[in-house]
Amino acid sequence: GLRHAATIRSIVAKRGAAPGTADQGTVLVVDDEEDLADTVEALLCAKGYRVFKVYDGKSALRAALDLQPDLVLLDYELPEMDGLEVICRLREDEDLREVPVLLASAGRISMEDIRQADGFLAKPFQEDLLYEMVERVLKAKRPAS
Repeated sequence: GLRHAATIRSIVAKRGAAPGTADQGTVLVVDDEEDLADTVEALLCAKGYRVFKVYDGKSALRAALDLQPDLVLLDYELPEMDGLEVICRLREDEDLREVPVLLASAGRISMEDIRQADGFLAKPFQEDLLYEMVERVLKAKRPAS
């Protein structure tokens, strides 16, 4: 899985941003595990994404309305409001219903619940898998050119 947040930040700082990745889009990271959210932020920023973090479901909805992100990376188990309820509320909002959601969980989750999201990551996940899934979900939601 992902290494300790401080180790990841150090590695990412040494790498710098990947060439040609100045603005890959905006990702809203929603996870009550602050170290994990910090680690994901560092990794995605290094790939050129703008990242905003919140730590509970209610804050996720407020931030999504304000930011209109390109992707929400959403933990399944959250305080205040769980990930499935957040997805439901996003889908009910005319301005947010098309925002793709990548659901993540360390716990057991049913296929029915997974299908409510646009993608799924089992925690702990590897760095390469994070990048692959973010790109896959974003690509699937981009209009064909």
